[in-house]
Amino acid sequence: MKTKFINYDNMEKMNINPYKYPRVTCDNCGHNIFQSAVVLNKIPGIVAGTGTEDIEYPTQVFICAKCGTMLKSYRDDFEKLSKVEEEPKKSSLIL
Repeated sequence: MKTKFINYDNMEKMNINPYKYPRVTCDNCGHNIFQSAVVLNKIPGIVAGTGTEDIEYPTQVFICAKCGTMLKSYRDDFEKLSKVEEEPKKSSLIL
């Protein structure tokens, strides 16, 4: 399940107390403090539309502050997305 992060201001408007709910813990070590990190994906320039220059696309993730393991929801998303490949387009040309 994809986790959606919301703005803290919206939580106050919706009268939600986040401290009433369980904390997310690391699947590897059980620690409950995370830090922000960035995963960079290199996209070929031809795909990105820049011509020949490759671009590095940043994606924010959270990793465990104790053992460095990426939060499971992000790992799952990266695995799913990296396995998706475009199917070759079929030509409508009749020979």
